[in-house]
Amino acid sequence: MSTKKNKTVSYQRIWEIDLLRSLAVIGMIIFHIYYVLDYEKIASYNLFHEQWKTFGDIVRNSFFTIVGIGLVLSWQKQATKNVPRKAYYLRQIKKSIFLLFIGLVITFVSTKVTPDQVIRFGVLSFIGTGILLVLPVIGSPMRLLLLGIALLFIERQFGEVWSYESLWSYILGFYPRYWPSLDYFPIIPWTSSIALGGVLSHILFKDAKRRYSFPQNFPAVLIPLLWIGRNALWIYVIHIPLIVFLVWAWSHYASTILNFF
Repeated sequence: MSTKKNKTVSYQRIWEIDLLRSLAVIGMIIFHIYYVLDYEKIASYNLFHEQWKTFGDIVRNSFFTIVGIGLVLSWQKQATKNVPRKAYYLRQIKKSIFLLFIGLVITFVSTKVTPDQVIRFGVLSFIGTGILLVLPVIGSPMRLLLLGIALLFIERQFGEVWSYESLWSYILGFYPRYWPSLDYFPIIPWTSSIALGGVLSHILFKDAKRRYSFPQNFPAVLIPLLWIGRNALWIYVIHIPLIVFLVWAWSHYASTILNFF
Protein backbone atom coordinates (compact mmCIF):
# COMPACT_ATOMS: atom_id res chain seq x y z
CA MET A 1 0.00 0.00 0.00
CA SER A 2 1.49 3.34 -1.01
CA THR A 3 0.14 6.90 -0.83
CA LYS A 4 0.10 9.11 -3.91
CA LYS A 5 0.41 12.93 -4.08
CA ASN A 6 -3.26 13.23 -5.06
CA LYS A 7 -4.17 11.62 -1.74
CA THR A 8 -5.07 8.26 -3.18
CA VAL A 9 -3.63 4.94 -2.13
CA SER A 10 -2.42 2.00 -4.19
CA TYR A 11 -3.90 -1.16 -2.69
CA GLN A 12 -2.96 -4.74 -3.50
CA ARG A 13 -6.24 -6.25 -2.28
CA ILE A 14 -9.63 -5.76 -3.95
CA TRP A 15 -10.37 -2.74 -1.84
CA GLU A 16 -14.09 -2.40 -2.57
CA ILE A 17 -14.66 -5.80 -0.90
CA ASP A 18 -12.85 -4.64 2.23
CA LEU A 19 -14.89 -1.43 2.13
CA LEU A 20 -18.20 -3.31 1.86
CA ARG A 21 -17.12 -5.64 4.67
CA SER A 22 -16.30 -2.59 6.80
CA LEU A 23 -19.72 -1.04 6.17
CA ALA A 24 -21.40 -4.34 7.09
CA VAL A 25 -19.44 -4.52 10.37
CA ILE A 26 -20.30 -0.89 11.17
CA GLY A 27 -23.95 -1.69 10.47
CA MET A 28 -23.82 -4.61 12.91
CA ILE A 29 -22.19 -2.43 15.56
CA ILE A 30 -24.91 0.22 15.18
CA PHE A 31 -27.64 -2.40 15.47
CA HIS A 32 -26.07 -3.95 18.57
CA ILE A 33 -25.67 -0.57 20.26
CA TYR A 34 -29.43 -0.04 20.02
CA TYR A 35 -30.07 -3.67 20.99
CA VAL A 36 -27.98 -3.40 24.18
CA LEU A 37 -29.53 -0.03 25.10
CA ASP A 38 -32.97 -1.64 24.75
CA TYR A 39 -31.90 -4.82 26.57
CA GLU A 40 -30.49 -2.85 29.50
CA LYS A 41 -33.69 -0.75 29.54
CA ILE A 42 -31.70 2.47 29.20
CA ALA A 43 -33.80 3.35 26.16
CA SER A 44 -36.71 1.72 24.40
CA TYR A 45 -36.48 0.75 20.74
CA ASN A 46 -38.85 -1.44 18.76
CA LEU A 47 -36.20 -3.51 17.00
CA PHE A 48 -38.91 -5.69 15.49
CA HIS A 49 -40.28 -2.71 13.58
CA GLU A 50 -40.20 -3.14 9.81
CA GLN A 51 -37.50 -0.49 9.33
CA TRP A 52 -35.16 -2.06 11.86
CA LYS A 53 -35.87 -5.52 10.45
CA THR A 54 -35.03 -4.34 6.94
CA PHE A 55 -31.85 -2.65 8.14
CA GLY A 56 -30.78 -5.78 10.02
CA ASP A 57 -31.51 -8.09 7.09
CA ILE A 58 -29.49 -5.91 4.70
CA VAL A 59 -26.51 -5.80 7.07
CA ARG A 60 -26.58 -9.52 7.85
CA ASN A 61 -27.03 -10.63 4.25
CA SER A 62 -24.26 -8.26 3.12
CA PHE A 63 -21.88 -9.63 5.74
CA PHE A 64 -22.48 -13.29 4.84
CA THR A 65 -22.46 -12.60 1.10
CA ILE A 66 -19.01 -11.07 1.51
CA VAL A 67 -17.91 -14.20 3.39
CA GLY A 68 -18.84 -16.22 0.28
CA ILE A 69 -17.09 -13.75 -2.00
CA GLY A 70 -13.94 -14.00 0.10
CA LEU A 71 -13.96 -17.81 0.06
CA VAL A 72 -14.07 -17.89 -3.75
CA LEU A 73 -11.43 -15.17 -4.10
CA SER A 74 -9.16 -17.19 -1.83
CA TRP A 75 -9.90 -20.31 -3.91
CA GLN A 76 -9.02 -18.48 -7.12
CA LYS A 77 -5.85 -17.01 -5.65
CA GLN A 78 -4.63 -20.44 -4.54
CA ALA A 79 -5.33 -21.80 -8.03
CA THR A 80 -3.30 -19.07 -9.74
CA LYS A 81 -0.34 -19.94 -7.52
CA ASN A 82 -0.69 -23.67 -8.32
CA VAL A 83 -1.19 -24.39 -4.65
CA PRO A 84 -2.72 -27.86 -4.10
CA ARG A 85 -6.43 -27.78 -3.35
CA LYS A 86 -5.75 -29.77 -0.20
CA ALA A 87 -3.84 -26.80 1.23
CA TYR A 88 -6.81 -24.50 0.59
CA TYR A 89 -9.23 -26.93 2.22
CA LEU A 90 -6.99 -27.40 5.26
CA ARG A 91 -6.65 -23.65 5.67
CA GLN A 92 -10.40 -23.11 5.58
CA ILE A 93 -11.07 -26.06 7.89
CA LYS A 94 -8.60 -24.64 10.42
CA LYS A 95 -10.32 -21.27 10.16
CA SER A 96 -13.70 -22.93 10.71
CA ILE A 97 -12.48 -24.83 13.77
CA PHE A 98 -11.06 -21.61 15.20
CA LEU A 99 -14.35 -19.76 14.63
CA LEU A 100 -16.32 -22.61 16.21
CA PHE A 101 -13.99 -22.55 19.24
CA ILE A 102 -14.42 -18.79 19.69
CA GLY A 103 -18.17 -19.32 19.28
CA LEU A 104 -18.16 -21.86 22.13
CA VAL A 105 -16.23 -19.43 24.33
CA ILE A 106 -18.82 -16.74 23.60
CA THR A 107 -21.62 -19.21 24.41
CA PHE A 108 -20.02 -20.02 27.77
CA VAL A 109 -19.49 -16.35 28.64
CA SER A 110 -23.06 -15.49 27.67
CA THR A 111 -24.43 -18.10 30.11
CA LYS A 112 -22.79 -16.11 32.91
CA VAL A 113 -23.33 -12.55 31.65
CA THR A 114 -26.73 -12.75 29.93
CA PRO A 115 -28.34 -16.01 31.15
CA ASP A 116 -31.74 -15.00 29.74
CA GLN A 117 -30.24 -14.27 26.28
CA VAL A 118 -27.68 -17.07 25.89
CA ILE A 119 -25.83 -17.12 22.56
CA ARG A 120 -26.25 -20.76 21.58
CA PHE A 121 -25.38 -20.45 17.89
CA GLY A 122 -24.12 -16.98 17.11
CA VAL A 123 -22.52 -15.46 14.04
CA LEU A 124 -19.05 -16.97 14.54
CA SER A 125 -20.43 -20.46 15.12
CA PHE A 126 -22.56 -20.05 12.04
CA ILE A 127 -19.75 -18.77 9.80
CA GLY A 128 -17.50 -21.62 10.94
CA THR A 129 -20.22 -24.13 10.08
CA GLY A 130 -21.24 -22.35 6.87
CA ILE A 131 -17.69 -22.43 5.53
CA LEU A 132 -17.53 -26.20 6.06
CA LEU A 133 -20.86 -26.67 4.28
CA VAL A 134 -19.95 -24.72 1.13
CA LEU A 135 -16.34 -25.94 0.84
CA PRO A 136 -17.19 -29.08 -1.20
CA VAL A 137 -18.77 -26.94 -3.95
CA ILE A 138 -16.73 -23.74 -3.65
CA GLY A 139 -15.13 -24.14 -7.09
CA SER A 140 -18.42 -24.57 -8.95
CA PRO A 141 -20.74 -21.55 -9.34
CA MET A 142 -23.59 -23.79 -10.53
CA ARG A 143 -23.37 -26.06 -7.49
CA LEU A 144 -23.15 -23.05 -5.20
CA LEU A 145 -26.26 -21.63 -6.85
CA LEU A 146 -28.14 -24.92 -6.46
CA LEU A 147 -27.09 -25.13 -2.80
CA GLY A 148 -28.26 -21.58 -2.11
CA ILE A 149 -31.61 -22.13 -3.84
CA ALA A 150 -32.11 -25.51 -2.13
CA LEU A 151 -31.57 -24.02 1.34
CA LEU A 152 -34.01 -21.20 0.65
CA PHE A 153 -36.56 -23.72 -0.64
CA ILE A 154 -36.17 -25.93 2.44
CA GLU A 155 -36.62 -22.95 4.75
CA ARG A 156 -39.75 -21.84 2.90
CA GLN A 157 -41.31 -25.31 2.84
CA PHE A 158 -40.40 -26.68 6.27
CA GLY A 159 -39.29 -23.79 8.47
CA GLU A 160 -42.78 -23.10 9.81
CA VAL A 161 -44.08 -26.67 10.17
CA TRP A 162 -41.21 -28.35 12.04
CA SER A 163 -42.39 -29.41 15.49
CA TYR A 164 -39.46 -31.28 17.03
CA GLU A 165 -37.69 -29.15 19.64
CA SER A 166 -33.98 -29.77 20.16
CA LEU A 167 -30.67 -27.96 20.02
CA TRP A 168 -30.07 -29.45 16.58
CA SER A 169 -33.36 -28.16 15.19
CA TYR A 170 -32.47 -24.79 16.71
CA ILE A 171 -29.06 -24.80 14.97
CA LEU A 172 -30.61 -25.89 11.66
CA GLY A 173 -33.20 -23.11 11.89
CA PHE A 174 -36.30 -25.25 12.47
CA TYR A 175 -37.55 -24.25 15.86
CA PRO A 176 -41.25 -23.87 16.67
CA ARG A 177 -40.98 -21.28 19.42
CA TYR A 178 -39.00 -18.15 20.18
CA TRP A 179 -35.76 -18.78 22.05
CA PRO A 180 -34.30 -15.38 23.00
CA SER A 181 -30.64 -14.85 22.19
CA LEU A 182 -28.32 -11.88 21.80
CA ASP A 183 -26.94 -13.45 18.63
CA TYR A 184 -28.57 -16.19 16.54
CA PHE A 185 -27.88 -17.28 12.95
CA PRO A 186 -29.20 -20.74 12.04
CA ILE A 187 -27.70 -22.77 9.21
CA ILE A 188 -30.93 -22.48 7.24
CA PRO A 189 -31.46 -20.05 5.59
CA TRP A 190 -28.27 -18.03 6.26
CA THR A 191 -25.87 -20.47 4.57
CA SER A 192 -27.63 -19.55 1.33
CA SER A 193 -26.16 -16.03 1.64
CA ILE A 194 -22.63 -17.47 1.76
CA ALA A 195 -23.34 -19.79 -1.18
CA LEU A 196 -24.89 -17.05 -3.31
CA GLY A 197 -22.01 -14.75 -2.37
CA GLY A 198 -19.72 -17.40 -3.83
CA VAL A 199 -21.77 -17.38 -7.05
CA LEU A 200 -21.46 -13.60 -7.23
CA SER A 201 -17.71 -13.86 -6.71
CA HIS A 202 -17.36 -16.31 -9.61
CA ILE A 203 -19.27 -13.83 -11.79
CA LEU A 204 -17.30 -10.76 -10.75
CA PHE A 205 -13.79 -12.20 -10.49
CA LYS A 206 -11.50 -14.53 -12.41
CA ASP A 207 -8.11 -15.67 -11.13
CA ALA A 208 -8.72 -13.37 -8.13
CA LYS A 209 -8.86 -10.33 -10.43
CA ARG A 210 -11.76 -8.10 -11.38
CA ARG A 211 -13.71 -8.88 -14.52
CA TYR A 212 -14.96 -5.28 -14.38
CA SER A 213 -13.22 -1.93 -14.61
CA PHE A 214 -12.59 -0.28 -11.26
CA PRO A 215 -9.93 2.13 -9.90
CA GLN A 216 -6.99 0.35 -8.29
CA ASN A 217 -6.28 3.40 -6.14
CA PHE A 218 -8.72 4.73 -3.57
CA PRO A 219 -8.98 7.91 -1.43
CA ALA A 220 -6.50 7.84 1.45
CA VAL A 221 -9.28 9.02 3.78
CA LEU A 222 -10.78 5.51 3.51
CA ILE A 223 -7.76 3.80 5.07
CA PRO A 224 -9.38 3.53 8.55
CA LEU A 225 -12.50 2.01 6.99
CA LEU A 226 -10.49 -0.61 5.11
CA TRP A 227 -8.66 -1.46 8.34
CA ILE A 228 -12.03 -2.37 9.84
CA GLY A 229 -12.74 -4.67 6.91
CA ARG A 230 -9.39 -6.44 7.20
CA ASN A 231 -9.89 -6.99 10.93
CA ALA A 232 -13.62 -7.74 10.89
CA LEU A 233 -13.33 -10.97 12.89
CA TRP A 234 -11.65 -9.48 15.94
CA ILE A 235 -13.77 -6.35 15.83
CA TYR A 236 -16.86 -8.52 15.86
CA VAL A 237 -15.53 -10.62 18.75
CA ILE A 238 -14.84 -7.62 20.98
CA HIS A 239 -17.53 -5.15 19.99
CA ILE A 240 -20.50 -6.67 21.86
CA PRO A 241 -18.61 -7.07 25.20
CA LEU A 242 -17.24 -3.55 24.73
CA ILE A 243 -20.70 -2.10 24.04
CA VAL A 244 -22.16 -3.93 27.06
CA PHE A 245 -19.36 -2.64 29.29
CA LEU A 246 -19.66 0.97 28.07
CA VAL A 247 -23.44 0.96 28.44
CA TRP A 248 -23.15 -0.56 31.92
CA ALA A 249 -20.50 1.98 32.94
CA TRP A 250 -22.59 4.86 31.62
CA SER A 251 -25.77 3.66 33.35
CA HIS A 252 -23.98 3.32 36.69
CA TYR A 253 -21.46 6.15 36.60
CA ALA A 254 -22.84 8.73 34.17
CA SER A 255 -23.12 11.49 36.77
CA THR A 256 -19.59 10.82 38.04
CA ILE A 257 -18.20 10.89 34.52
CA LEU A 258 -20.00 14.14 33.66
CA ASN A 259 -18.89 15.81 36.90
CA PHE A 260 -15.30 14.78 36.14
CA PHE A 261 -15.40 16.77 32.89
